[in-house]
Formats: sequence, structure tokens, C-alpha cells
Amino acid sequence: MPNGPDALFFAGDLGQRIFQQPCSWLSKGVDIRGRSSALKVNYRTSHQIRRRADLLQPARVRDVDSVEDQRKGTISVFDGPEPDVGLLDTAEDEAAYVAAWIAGIVADGVAPEEVGIFVRTPDGLDRAKAAAKQSGHPWVTLQDCGDAEGGRIAIGTMHLVKGARVQAHRRDGLRRRGHAAS
Repeated sequence: MPNGPDALFFAGDLGQRIFQQPCSWLSKGVDIRGRSSALKVNYRTSHQIRRRADLLQPARVRDVDSVEDQRKGTISVFDGPEPDVGLLDTAEDEAAYVAAWIAGIVADGVAPEEVGIFVRTPDGLDRAKAAAKQSGHPWVTLQDCGDAEGGRIAIGTMHLVKGARVQAHRRDGLRRRGHAAS
């Protein structure tokens, strides 16, 4: 925003649910209701993954200040493969499913260091480690070292995917190859 009085810029995505407690701007004395625009172009997610994710969201979302947004009309700028989704009964079944998925993409030419297993919270890291161990490939936890090391699968919370700690060339390499898993 240019310098000047009332030069504030707030950005948010009502569809994002990776952080636990939403912030109420109104409770902080900032009323942004009625003065916003919804951005409809997604540059980071393929059409296929966005469409699948949209099935998990209601058509309309409302924040804690009663600001409402429609998800309808959002587009992505690139294509990728359809997400591979498995509904599994146990953590052991999940580890086997993910390990088999990793074996398949590595057999297709994806290097282990271009693979990431990301979970919602730190409580899920043991599940990710079990899947990586079962895959037979070495792994590294991004919370511990910050970056994936050569030949190792990266493991972390999904918050790290959006942060600067995951190296951009790794994300770009996966995007070019068209691989993604949720």
C-alpha cells in the first residue's frame, strides 16, 4: 500500500483452515466488512487438486466477523494429475498406502528428495515417519533441520508447505512433474 492515512492492507482466505483459531479483526477495532474483494485466481494449486479440495468446503464460508465469501468461480492456472485419495481404517493401512504411493512415483522417476509427507499437526508426524520408513527411503523431519537433504523424503506439518522453509526449487520440481498428494 502507498504511504498515507488509513494505508492498511489485510489479506486472508476464508477457505484456509490450516490454522486453528481465526482472528477477529473487528474485535481488534478494525472493521473491514464491505470493503474487500475476493481473488479468484489460484497460482499454487492445480485445477484437479483445487476441485477436490472444494468438495470439502461449503459453497459459502463465513469468518468470525460474519464476512461471507463464495468459493464459486475460483480457477487455477495449471493442470496436474487427479489426486490419489484413500479412505483407510487404521494408521497401519495408511502407512502401507502412502509407502506404496511413494514406491510408485519413485519408480516413475521422482527422486526421494522431491517427495514430501505433510500432516495437519505435529501429532501426525509419527504417522508420516511410519509411512516413510515403510517406503524404504531415508527421511528427514523439516522441523528439525529446515530443508530436505539429498536423497531423503521431507516430513513436516502442512504449515511448512506454505512457509519459506521448504525450498522453492523442490516445490517447482514437483509442480513440473505434476505430482501431488494430500
